[in-house]
Amino acid sequence: MNIDTNDPLTVATTLTLLVNRIVEAVAAPIRARQPNLDLWWLMYVSWGVSAVLIFASGINLLPMFPQYPVVGQVLTAIAIGGGAGLLSGGLDLVAALKQKLVSG
Repeated sequence: MNIDTNDPLTVATTLTLLVNRIVEAVAAPIRARQPNLDLWWLMYVSWGVSAVLIFASGINLLPMFPQYPVVGQVLTAIAIGGGAGLLSGGLDLVAALKQKLVSG
């Protein structure tokens, strides 16, 4: 499958899913060992992972700052990392609803 790298929505969605999978790979063992641990800090991990991917690839989904591409990249990383957090929260909600429906 080829990804259209000229479409910003496709790039943003792909990076959001990638960041989500990476963060969930880190968070799943922590949740298994410490189920009552508050994982509020995962948003910052998502932002960090997305920043690494954005700066390594040079992607800037906000080209409206042509003189300052770093500004666009930072905002892109925040958006991608935040989207991964929303996706993760949505998946947690679906899992909780599924568990509630199965248990009664």
